[in-house]
Amino acid sequence: MTRTLRDLERRLDPRVFLRIQRSAIIRSDKIREVKGEGSSRLRVVLEDGTELIVSRGRAAALRRWMV
Repeated sequence: MTRTLRDLERRLDPRVFLRIQRSAIIRSDKIREVKGEGSSRLRVVLEDGTELIVSRGRAAALRRWMV
């Protein structure tokens, strides 16, 4: 059976996992840093140094989660 990332997102605890773009869900406790990327985007740096751009549509949700 094929599952979509949306199906997985629905099953994960939203206090622990964050969808930051169409193709990426991350664990919130693995975030090392969040940087501004222009006026409406964010860049997430994970503990292992991986950097991911947060989509414009998901940036507002990440900002709300951070406060």
